[in-house]
Amino acid sequence: MINQWKGIDYDIIDPPPNENMVNNYTEAEIKVREATSNDPWGPSSSLMAEIADLTFNVVAFAEVMGMVWKRLNDHGKNWRHVYKAEEAQCVLVSLQHRFTTCLLEVILCHLPLKCLGH
Repeated sequence: MINQWKGIDYDIIDPPPNENMVNNYTEAEIKVREATSNDPWGPSSSLMAEIADLTFNVVAFAEVMGMVWKRLNDHGKNWRHVYKAEEAQCVLVSLQHRFTTCLLEVILCHLPLKCLGH
């Protein structure tokens, strides 16, 4: 069975390409785009946690922040992109801060004192 989409024949099994495929976005960029979409509802906490986890990878961190920056620079009808990107930044900073605090606590509690210069 053939389906018409923008003048191109596609099999039902092979759906038309979406914007994420056409622009070759990475997994991290796709998740940020989903979290900062124009939908009238906010992103799920599980999606935000996934994005936060991705930021512990150096490459994914750059991809996440690049897409957040791109969304922050949207305007006009894409005002929700900006609003949600600002929310995402707050959540990511909060989660990163909690992780860093816990990591420092673990390091300080488990390192021998001579490693700390005492």
